[in-house]
Amino acid sequence: MRISLILITTYIMSWLDKQKTTTYWIGLIITSALFLVNCEDPNEVGLNIVPPQDNVGVQFIDLELGGTTVLLDSVETSRTAILMSGIYEDDLFGSVRSQFYTQFFPVSALPSSFTEVDSIQLQLAINYFHGDDFSLEPQTFSVHQLTENLYDSLGYYGFQTTMFDPISIGDTTIILDPEIDSLVTINLTFPDTTLLNASKNFTSSDAEAFSAAIKGLTLVPDENNTAVVGFDPEAADTHVTLYYTTSDTVVNSYEYPLGISVTKPQGPAQYNSITSDRSASALSGLTAPLTPYEDPNGDLYLQTGTGLIPKLDFQSFFDFIQADTTGTILVNEAQLVFRSLNGLGDNIKPPAETAFFYPDSTNRLADIDSSSAFLPGSIQTDQIYVTAAQLSIDPFGLRATSSRAILDTARLDYDAEVGLFLQSIADGRLTKDQVGEVLIYPFSFVSDGRLVQSNGRNLDRFVVNSNDIRLRIYYTFLR
Repeated sequence: MRISLILITTYIMSWLDKQKTTTYWIGLIITSALFLVNCEDPNEVGLNIVPPQDNVGVQFIDLELGGTTVLLDSVETSRTAILMSGIYEDDLFGSVRSQFYTQFFPVSALPSSFTEVDSIQLQLAINYFHGDDFSLEPQTFSVHQLTENLYDSLGYYGFQTTMFDPISIGDTTIILDPEIDSLVTINLTFPDTTLLNASKNFTSSDAEAFSAAIKGLTLVPDENNTAVVGFDPEAADTHVTLYYTTSDTVVNSYEYPLGISVTKPQGPAQYNSITSDRSASALSGLTAPLTPYEDPNGDLYLQTGTGLIPKLDFQSFFDFIQADTTGTILVNEAQLVFRSLNGLGDNIKPPAETAFFYPDSTNRLADIDSSSAFLPGSIQTDQIYVTAAQLSIDPFGLRATSSRAILDTARLDYDAEVGLFLQSIADGRLTKDQVGEVLIYPFSFVSDGRLVQSNGRNLDRFVVNSNDIRLRIYYTFLR
């Protein structure tokens, strides 16, 4: 059996040598045959069964990828499943400040048995911490009424703000423990009867009449705060609650959700306003949006909500392909590896997933097919290939869901399988002009693989040196 497989493999390779062409799948057959007849170290596959003079070799190469950091000119921060408020500052990324704005709606009209308001509270379920002084420093927040309308039909961006009444209707000063605390409660005092009247007259068919009267709320962080806290608008514990007494002296509660509800199935309009000041940080030289910034130490920066995006240069792989003038490269396996992430802490984490997209000439996302239901301009990975093929989508047309690099939470690094992507380059199906550079985006995929949660959903981040971003390739060459 061993001899037969060797003869079959040798025959196929001889035929390929005559044809001077190959395909990725024939290459896989050859490689599979070599693995079947040999159970030794993968680095020596084929070396003990194919004489050196034969036209095959299995090799490994580790290529360093160069890169820069791009500051996006806008990051959409609406409907991100995290409403953030706070301030955090360090020497790497500078100061970042977030403040959220949100509508809220009743679920039904206030009962006719209502007689008297007892109290009103804002409850916020915590789902995010960013900072390192939670257990040491108190965080102060104040609640204000919006004086400007929000619209659920619009997308909002981190650079935007919404006007609000400077007089607060509630405030709190708290010390939070990320290991224990999961809820913030703030007592509210509305200055007039507007909330009551709008609630009594509320009808689910005219929710917009309520938002015209009660435009929404914002949570303002004190300028002395040292951390950012995020809240889940969809959590059952997140809502405004009105406690009232009925004619029979029974105290009841009446809730206004901040998330999706029966009366607002598309969800209320809400977004995070995120600003940053890098003038006293390691990124002080990065001032122009969309202009690649080359750090003097070779570091690349990523931060989700502020628009800091690394851009990788695949020139080293194109150089490797062009240097192989005597044969054909078959990529058996390849990983895009991120190692030695910096700028982290107990409550300062890297994004759970990143995705890879091509930039256009302005360093924004390249829109390959704006009419497609799928994400534009994404590179393929081995995990996505089968799914794309099953959906009858050309996996090399680059219209399927973006590739992913999922964080290894134990090692705090990323691996992305990119074998098919690199094979497409080796075969000449993708050119340097098409795919020479790639943007690393902090996207998290949801249940439908064609959808992503917004790039501006939190402040997750990392710093990585260009020496620690590498292509690790196991390949077979045919001569």
